[in-house]
Amino acid sequence: MPDNPAFSCCNNADCYPTEIKSVDGKIYAKRREDGKYILIPPQKIERNRDNPDGRNHLCAPPPGFAKNPVDTVYCFALGGAT
Repeated sequence: MPDNPAFSCCNNADCYPTEIKSVDGKIYAKRREDGKYILIPPQKIERNRDNPDGRNHLCAPPPGFAKNPVDTVYCFALGGAT
């Protein structure tokens, strides 16, 4: 995780390419399970590694995942085409 490098944020279960939108300078990413655009906290944006496929990727648990608060984001990689 960008804000906690001792922990990984990615695995095949919770990371996926996604669409984004920008509202008032804030980034929102579309969650695959319900199509909701969730706010990406700035500290969750990966800035130290390149994104190999050039697409936006969201790493987040599904909605209602008991261990996490609502709309949790583990990390986010901004694609090169945005």
